[in-house]
Amino acid sequence: YQRRVHGGEKCGQGVITYYQKNTSVSYRGNFSKGLPHGKGTITYANKPEEPTIKDLLYGGTYEGDVDKQGNPHGQGKLVAFNDIIYEGTFVHGMLSGEGKIIWPGGSVYTGQLKRYKRYGYGKMVSPSGEIYDGEWKDDDRHGKALWTSKIMRYEGNLEDGVYCGAGHLITYASKKFPEREYIGEFRYHHYEGRGVLKENGRVVFEGEWIQGKPVGLSDDSVNNESNYSRPYSQ
Repeated sequence: YQRRVHGGEKCGQGVITYYQKNTSVSYRGNFSKGLPHGKGTITYANKPEEPTIKDLLYGGTYEGDVDKQGNPHGQGKLVAFNDIIYEGTFVHGMLSGEGKIIWPGGSVYTGQLKRYKRYGYGKMVSPSGEIYDGEWKDDDRHGKALWTSKIMRYEGNLEDGVYCGAGHLITYASKKFPEREYIGEFRYHHYEGRGVLKENGRVVFEGEWIQGKPVGLSDDSVNNESNYSRPYSQ
């Protein structure tokens, strides 16, 4: 420890270096009654050999509020070892609460997190123009959302990152496909249950679907499932 000591205890502005998870950690900031207090800057010297999302702190630099153990706690900004930037709420060293994550490639997430994971409401925007605006669970798109890209627009329910439940999907026209619009039920990305499919505004089929295929029509009556289940952007 460097700087002021009052009554045998660290106080005021100071610098302390210690080890955490076998890496050197340096804290520069306020102390009160011998403990980190208020705002400070934390520098983590080394990143783990096989880092996970929980290890973003190590090898990075944090500026903001801290708890008495010198962990990020409250509002702050982290520049991680892999150039990911997180700005928002921390809870005893964890990314948790409202925040914003910026990836080196330009993707941006703004919304809620829970114990390092996107959880609750959030908006994800990618450089390609893809936008997901809706609910998340354990880092997956999960719940009600509006999901758009250059090739499609989906509004409805998702489970584990795929269409599941009631939804409205439009896939825009291309050289290979006409514009298609489906309103109805999905199950793990397939049309499943009751729904209506249109091509260029004209109803092609209305009724029951099983695994992306219309019930009661021959294979020659309508285009095959691969056309109906046109891939969407991940």
